[in-house]
Amino acid sequence: MKKLGQDPFYGQIKKLVIPIVVQNLLSATVNSADVVMLNFVGQSAISAVSLATQYASILFMVFYGLGTGATMLCAQYYGKGDMQAINAVEGLPCASPC
Repeated sequence: MKKLGQDPFYGQIKKLVIPIVVQNLLSATVNSADVVMLNFVGQSAISAVSLATQYASILFMVFYGLGTGATMLCAQYYGKGDMQAINAVEGLPCASPC
């Protein structure tokens, strides 16, 4: 039985996780920088940016969910070999006669 750190699966997971962690840290840093910069303007500006950030986060979650759902559908159709269904999911015109 392989040790926990020697399995190649965990190496592949690290390759996926590290960019996600870096992106989340950068996002938090940008949000913090916004608050620090707007601190000199006033409370109403900080409130406005906070409200806009909440709407942006909700939109990001919606678009992320749509993208993930489309990816899952395309992966299933690709495994099945149904390229016309992939074109339909992606909103692409049919390359061959439909």
